[in-house]
Amino acid sequence: MRIALSREDKDRFASLDGIRKMNFDVLSMYASLLNNAPCTVSGDMIDELVSECDVTRAEAYGAVLSAVFGLETETNAYDNNLEQLYILPSVRELKAEDYLSDDYFKNIRIPEGKHGKWEYKYEAYEPYEAFVCRDIEVKNDFREIPSIGFFAEKFSFPAVFENGIEWMAVKPNEIETRRLPIANAHGDVVTFGLGLGYFAYMASNKTDVKTVTVVERDKNAIDLFTKHILPQFANKDKIIIVNDDAFDYVQTVMPKMRYNYAFVDIWHDVSDGFELYLRMKRLEKLSPRTEFEYWIEKSLLSHLRWIIFDNMKDVISDKIPSGDGELIASYDKLISFLDDDSLRSLAPKLKKVEA
Repeated sequence: MRIALSREDKDRFASLDGIRKMNFDVLSMYASLLNNAPCTVSGDMIDELVSECDVTRAEAYGAVLSAVFGLETETNAYDNNLEQLYILPSVRELKAEDYLSDDYFKNIRIPEGKHGKWEYKYEAYEPYEAFVCRDIEVKNDFREIPSIGFFAEKFSFPAVFENGIEWMAVKPNEIETRRLPIANAHGDVVTFGLGLGYFAYMASNKTDVKTVTVVERDKNAIDLFTKHILPQFANKDKIIIVNDDAFDYVQTVMPKMRYNYAFVDIWHDVSDGFELYLRMKRLEKLSPRTEFEYWIEKSLLSHLRWIIFDNMKDVISDKIPSGDGELIASYDKLISFLDDDSLRSLAPKLKKVEA
């Protein structure tokens, strides 16, 4: 079956393809910066621009990034759009005190050192180092704006590494992307993935949270946590730790437990999390009374959005709609399948997604 669109709607659909291209171009530029040279921007660069151009440090930072990315903003309309619509809105200066006042930062100390394949230590962002500080922001036109943060001073944070790879750290991105799940947690809570126990600690401090069950498959991680970190929890009596695989637990144990709220956090990023996300979404039906929430879900849904969009492109007819053997649709109807709520509803129905 082919989908027929009017000529006007085809043009609108082509414009959406242009937005997808800008999203991917910006994502690629930031991925290269963050992976290869996150400390490119210096305080001297920022101070000079702030002084000469009467702009904020965040605005100056964005302008420097545009230059680093090689954007010709004065002569190239596409590059100017990337700067104005993406780069400048994406950058924010963070204040250390906003995170150092966090209850976990104030009350929990991690035991630095190696423990088998695990290592606890304090890492740091250097002044003006670029890093992801929140999940993406999705605009009404499906522009996806990254959130890039920086501190004007050095900022230290606790982290846990597994075989030399950072598994979890209590840094701005982790704090910001857990604010809503912590706010929504209530009653009997279950969370998948232990890390340094940030979510469990913050949720257990809420008066409307009765228990927090943490499902973690690595016994060594549990042993280290219960020995060194859990004793520091103000409400450790609310914490229940289960040594099990997340998917096994959801299928065999969780339906009997009647949890009110579940927070799923068992991936590093979209690359390893997308298939796990879809798999867990398919299992939600086993616990219909439980409200599920997922770490960095907007980014996971973005990945799905553009897969669905490409599938739409493949079936749109090149002809002007005739109604003969074709499904006549509208642009507005098609894009209604691409918003977060629609994708969230679609995800449990997908058994396999072809990129």
